[in-house]
Amino acid sequence: MPNRRGLKGQGTRKGMPIRTNLRKGKINERANVLAKESGAIQRVRKFRGADLLQTLVFGWMQHPDASLETLSSMATLRKVYVSDTAIDHRFTPTCADFFHAVLEAVVAVVVQADEVVPPKVLRRFGAVVLEDSSTIVLPDELAQLWRGCGGTQAHSRAALKLHVRWELKQGRLWGPALTDGRCSDHRSPLAHEALPQGSLYVSDLGYFCLQEIAQRQRQHGFTLTRLQAGTVLLDPKRQRLTLAHVLPQRVGQMKEMRVRVGAQEQVPMRLLMLRVPKEIADKRRQDLLADAKRRQQAISEETLRLADWTILVTDAPAKRLPFQAALVRLARTLADGTALQALEAVCPRG
Repeated sequence: MPNRRGLKGQGTRKGMPIRTNLRKGKINERANVLAKESGAIQRVRKFRGADLLQTLVFGWMQHPDASLETLSSMATLRKVYVSDTAIDHRFTPTCADFFHAVLEAVVAVVVQADEVVPPKVLRRFGAVVLEDSSTIVLPDELAQLWRGCGGTQAHSRAALKLHVRWELKQGRLWGPALTDGRCSDHRSPLAHEALPQGSLYVSDLGYFCLQEIAQRQRQHGFTLTRLQAGTVLLDPKRQRLTLAHVLPQRVGQMKEMRVRVGAQEQVPMRLLMLRVPKEIADKRRQDLLADAKRRQQAISEETLRLADWTILVTDAPAKRLPFQAALVRLARTLADGTALQALEAVCPRG
């Protein structure tokens, strides 16, 4: 079973792209060490760790369905001359451990752009961090290594989830960190990474957690996210608020109000609401129903009804995150292309 070590990073110098490290051979040197540690290379005869790594990675990058013969030909570029059988003998559990260890070593390097000029609205925060994940379905034979969610073919017994964070102001990337496919976004390995003071954290509903939002507030950070259906809202006087009574009714109409979010947490936030066109709302409902069917889960009537609106909550002050400018620029990060279409139809890009 692959080693599930934590992905704690070791930073490079600011502005130093990862490809510079690759030119200096640091990844190759590390690959040679990891190959011995994992047992993938026990005695160096023809293959070293770096040779095996580049043969398979570059071979499959150029030819996803590469045959053993093609891979052995790729090895010759490293001046390694091996037979098809020798390549075949490398496909072992220890080889899988080796590649997992290499991936962890690569993603531990801080990837950061040389120079980034963020939009003016983003410069008002210490950092702007986006978080998301993606799931890759694997063959069922790997279910003991990477557990999926079961159910239909689209949600097989084996799956791998990749978690990433991206900081917009500096162009910095964290991850991908790997977990079982069934791991919820709330349990992301990156959740324990501290955010800079004064940062804005942007995520979709999979990461909606009032306890974490409240904790970020205490640490002088801010959050921008969609509102989860069924979440209790209170007015500034702490009286229960009925969302249906305050939603804007005209297409393109935007409305903002101060609320407290959560029956227990009562986190003070701004509620941002936008009524979207019917075609966009219908497309959202189609996507929601298709996703519920894929996951073999029921979907509430309230969730389907609220597809007529884009509803966000944020604790960032209006001076730092104005309604129109913030939504137009940040809707892309909320994993909802239909929200962006609606916002661009009614909001200027200035």
